[in-house]
Amino acid sequence: MPSNGELSIVNPPRSQKLAYPICTFTYVIVPLKSNKAATLKQFISWAITGGQKYAMPLQFLPLPQLVRTADKKFIRRIHS
Repeated sequence: MPSNGELSIVNPPRSQKLAYPICTFTYVIVPLKSNKAATLKQFISWAITGGQKYAMPLQFLPLPQLVRTADKKFIRRIHS
């Protein structure tokens, strides 16, 4: 995954071992500086960890580990 977080997943070939089988992610746009940084970090961290258990019942696939790892790096950049 590039350091800027950009990732194209449109129609990945089946040969791609880590391909995500849908054509887009749903993004969360978050300011890196916020007076609500702690709350934002807590919620987004939950969404990419414990919140993943709600994906399948809502007909979404859980995020691949590669994406969750990159998300954690970005979450650490959020500050007050």
